[in-house]
Amino acid sequence: MLKLLIKKSLFILLCLTLPAVADVKIEKGEKKLPLKGESFKLNGRDAFVIVPEKAKANTPWVWYAPTLRGLPSKAEVWMFEKFLAKGIAIAGIDVGESYGSPDGRKLFSDLYQHLTTTRKFAKKPCLLARSRGGLMLYCWAAENVDKVSGIAALYPVCNLESYPGLEKAAGAYKMTAAELRDALPDHNPIDRIKSLAEAGVPILHFQGDNDKVVPHDENTKILVQRYKKFGGPAEVVLIKGQGHNMWKGWFESQKLTDFAIARALGEKLAPLEKLRMLGININREKRCVDLDARVCLKEGALELVVCTSGTKEHEAIFVVEARPVLIHAALLLVGANPGNPAGRRKLEQGGWIDVPPRGGEVDVSVVFKDADGKEKESPLQNFMVSTADPNKKFPTSTFLFAGSRLIPQEKGPNIYLCEQSGNVISLSTFGDELLCLPERHGHENGALLWEVVGENLPKLGSKVSLRLRPKFAKAK
Repeated sequence: MLKLLIKKSLFILLCLTLPAVADVKIEKGEKKLPLKGESFKLNGRDAFVIVPEKAKANTPWVWYAPTLRGLPSKAEVWMFEKFLAKGIAIAGIDVGESYGSPDGRKLFSDLYQHLTTTRKFAKKPCLLARSRGGLMLYCWAAENVDKVSGIAALYPVCNLESYPGLEKAAGAYKMTAAELRDALPDHNPIDRIKSLAEAGVPILHFQGDNDKVVPHDENTKILVQRYKKFGGPAEVVLIKGQGHNMWKGWFESQKLTDFAIARALGEKLAPLEKLRMLGININREKRCVDLDARVCLKEGALELVVCTSGTKEHEAIFVVEARPVLIHAALLLVGANPGNPAGRRKLEQGGWIDVPPRGGEVDVSVVFKDADGKEKESPLQNFMVSTADPNKKFPTSTFLFAGSRLIPQEKGPNIYLCEQSGNVISLSTFGDELLCLPERHGHENGALLWEVVGENLPKLGSKVSLRLRPKFAKAK
């Protein structure tokens, strides 16, 4: 009798400690999808799955939100096809304008249970949040850290105060705006990411710097700063000039798609590909450096191609704000080999000898938007011609990574000469340039052999990027 009572007690205790299984009701759905898939209703809500042809057990998947009316749309077809080709399914559920509320999170959990049990989907999907899908998925993920492999996001909402605002969101939370304000630490994504960061869940955000609907500074910037502070792996790709729109680049980003595929498959991500310093973008994967610049000259003879602000804008085509010593460091990070500018060296036996410039070769191109607003990349030589013969184009876009010079000081740090002269990419020989041409070239007025081709450039003052791409010897 005692043994029976013990067994009954253990059974009751076990039942009390086991998580409750959600009551999921599945019905036929009528949601229209941009690709062939299955539409169904889960507990009365429109849901969908798009499954690869040869789906296997433990199917990897990407969880898309928001699945509102008309979403996902044809805009997502490109990336969805890439997922399917890798054997990855796509799924989602319409939870209405829940703004990440507990009711919406409950429906998300119902979908997760259905897919991972009945349909045998993998236990850790990669979340794909677009716009206010950020509120929905981040709020669910914060409570389900062990069920998330990564979060890829397109201009995601991360802050209820920014969008839709507490007055509008309060109804979904069954609170007043004042009550929701007090409860923000329990519901707002920017306040709830510590557990995700500490679990090492990777996140990647694509955001426009001109987004007026979901401003970067009020959403992604805050969330990612806090995420990194808690030790979480995070990267932001901030797109210049873009807002909250249907720009094709959002939906056909190879980087975002590769990230989602890698995380859905449980693969390790490649090391950090891009770094940014003031006025400098470093792409370690493509081994190039982009400098923020602007057009400062459209007519006249040239001593330089690029100078720093406040130096020789009257004799250079482009001006950069970045410090030359940081440009030097950026080139080192992508594997470029520095040398030395042209100069003179004193011989032990007396006298002097000329030292030619040397350094690894670096191709230079200009990236800007053409008259149709399309981005184009053009070799640097397209913007210079001979002063004597306007039909003679500048012969090369390749320069040497001379690396300027360091001058020791008795007190204080050494001086990097290019910081004083501003001679970043030089045609003439000054002996302190960062990038230079082979051999020596005079800089007297009569020796200036090249002039700018103004008609090939955007208007004066236009912002461009100067792409520095080191050349490396090919393996034999």
